[in-house]
Amino acid sequence: MNAPQKNAIASALEAVSPEQHAAAKKAGAAWAKQDQLAVEILEDYSRALGAKCTRLQYTTLMGDWKEGWMSQNQGKTSAAADKAWDRFKGRLEDLFEIEIITPESENPIAQKRKAEREAKKAELLAKHANTGPDQLRQKIEQTYSALAKNPTSKDLKKTLKDLETVLVERTSEENKANGEALRALRSQVKEAANKCTDSDTLQAALDILAGEADFAYAEQKEAEELAAMGLEKKRTWADHGISDADLKTSFNI
Repeated sequence: MNAPQKNAIASALEAVSPEQHAAAKKAGAAWAKQDQLAVEILEDYSRALGAKCTRLQYTTLMGDWKEGWMSQNQGKTSAAADKAWDRFKGRLEDLFEIEIITPESENPIAQKRKAEREAKKAELLAKHANTGPDQLRQKIEQTYSALAKNPTSKDLKKTLKDLETVLVERTSEENKANGEALRALRSQVKEAANKCTDSDTLQAALDILAGEADFAYAEQKEAEELAAMGLEKKRTWADHGISDADLKTSFNI
């Protein structure tokens, strides 16, 4: 009597040693603990930071955090600690869907200087309100070229500094708006995922987010199914028998 054939799963399991099984499970458990510990650390720090804090408290706690990080990373530079803090701050903002802004200084002189800087910046931005980012970059290139021919020109140096300030401000505004939009969308995706009870829908969403969805294959399969029924996929309004005049009438154009 012939021995029964082993299926692919049984063969795959036999190809892995008990030690490998144990190591993989241990790694998964350790990684889960790491995530749980990270959340606890973030929550602890957020409580220490508090809902409101002064600039002195904020910078002091940030310095304490970096000191603690460096105590466990002997030989690392302060620049490495700064980068580690930025990653930690990013995780903190993502977890609580907030933006951590360095508190303003309570020093009256510092506040006065800040107000003066903001007034000058507002005036500069208003001056270039109708200049787009691409135009700003072109002007910066032109100013660099002019400055290369006349490197001692104070006017050109000031113009260059002003243009770069405006470009950085515009880019920062766009990045901030994009970041806020991303945080809002992430929140909506999380909420929708928590409410979803269909495993196929969740798997499809996961494939798309992970970049593993094969849209070309899906379109080809749909086209083949339609072809089998003697149909063709309609891709334009005209394919559906709707003219430009109909569209204009529908949209009151």
